[in-house]
Amino acid sequence: MFKEISGRDLFIIEGGKKNPVWKFFEGTGYFVIGVYNGIKDWFGAC
Repeated sequence: MFKEISGRDLFIIEGGKKNPVWKFFEGTGYFVIGVYNGIKDWFGAC
C-alpha cells in the first residue's frame, strides 16, 4: 500500500494484524514508526 502524506512517501509494511509498521522515507534519511496495541514507538532517524 502506498500513500502520500505531507509530501512524504509513506510505506506500510506488514508487521502483523495488531502490529503494523510505518516507514517514512526522507531525503536525508528515514524514520521508522512501530505501532503496538495503539502505542507508537519511533525508531531510527536521519
